[in-house]
Amino acid sequence: MRLKVYQAPNIGAAMAMVREELGPDALILANKSIDGGVELTAAHEHPTTEVEAPEAATMPASMLQPRPTPITPAIPLATADLARAGTLRWHGVPGDLQTLLARGDLARGIETALVFGTIPCGIGDPPLLLAGPPGAGKTLTTARIATRLKLSGQSSMVITTDGRRAGAAEQLAAFTRLLGLTLIVADTPKQLARAVDRRVKDEPVLVDMP
Repeated sequence: MRLKVYQAPNIGAAMAMVREELGPDALILANKSIDGGVELTAAHEHPTTEVEAPEAATMPASMLQPRPTPITPAIPLATADLARAGTLRWHGVPGDLQTLLARGDLARGIETALVFGTIPCGIGDPPLLLAGPPGAGKTLTTARIATRLKLSGQSSMVITTDGRRAGAAEQLAAFTRLLGLTLIVADTPKQLARAVDRRVKDEPVLVDMP
């Protein structure tokens, strides 16, 4: 993780510096007012670097003799397919998808069954609602998307529907404060609908679910 501090006359200029040097994947960790402007602390993942392999240790000649390859009895294909299907069933994979994945190569089956695209969250897109089990990373993902939008020059409306759980809204509020955004807390479906209705025309909307 690469950390860097930027100082500029205003938040817009500082964000532009972050975007130019660290790219759109940078994450804003902190900001504060200083004499003559603002100071941002940003982070970005380093690309993976290759590490030189250590020298091989010397081994006794007796240990360098080739060992016989163990003979593994072949498993009938049908048996392997049944075992794979049983594992998928135990994990709760739907029946049709079990058959698709068990019949052939697992990776090919996943590529056929699942299609991944870009996140539809930009100017003119409908509100993006992030839902999932507790601890799945919904709040952090919301903050990351809001940061990426801010770095690209777009301000988003951020809404949380998890205002009743202790500390839930505060975690997201810390991110929105750093980005200069207002966090809206909507505890009921009616409050959520009213909040979305107040969006500026074509403004991106992010909804963090419990």
